[in-house]
Amino acid sequence: TGLLRHWQKVTVQYQTHIFALMDFASAGNVQRSLQTVLRAKGDAAVFVGLNFATTRGTRWTKERGCTLRGFLAEDHAPDWIADAAARTPELMEIFVASPLGPLVGYGEAGEPQWQSSFLTAVQQTQTKNWQDQIITAAKIYQQALGDRLTPELCRCLWGRLLLQPLPAEAQALAHWPLDLGLDGSTQRTLAPRLTGKPDSWTKLQTAWPAASALWSS
Repeated sequence: TGLLRHWQKVTVQYQTHIFALMDFASAGNVQRSLQTVLRAKGDAAVFVGLNFATTRGTRWTKERGCTLRGFLAEDHAPDWIADAAARTPELMEIFVASPLGPLVGYGEAGEPQWQSSFLTAVQQTQTKNWQDQIITAAKIYQQALGDRLTPELCRCLWGRLLLQPLPAEAQALAHWPLDLGLDGSTQRTLAPRLTGKPDSWTKLQTAWPAASALWSS
């Protein structure tokens, strides 16, 4: 009920029922679920999903009549960047983290309710600095290469960070705390030091295998 009231407050200003939803490495679960809820309430809003990278799981969302687009990867192609982005979506989430803390629900009037941020004040400042630098870097790339950043260029930039991080990058990010929302486990870091072969490390052990490999070698 709270979600629906929030939806109505946000969309009452629009004259059209076509909306764009943005996500990261995904199968369109948020888009499919929201559409299902609205259809059950008689709302015929049409969504276009704009995703950083999409996996083969988009099949289930498309079968429900949803339209999705992927930037780095679409429907798991190219598979090398789709695999890497889906394996470590937490890294992108760190770079766009909000200082408000995780969303935990909606109040009776539809207002968002936030949990206290699990980031310290120093970490929140660091996140803001990174975000400012990312915007600055994007403008430099645009000035040098044209009006838009192509998927091909961004695959090179993001793929290199995910699969071949520099020691300095791993050192800056490996100990970053993760939100507990993905698996319900105790608080953990992005890329802890581990033993054994990187190919055997599970998602619960490390979100960023390439960085853990640098610490563990």
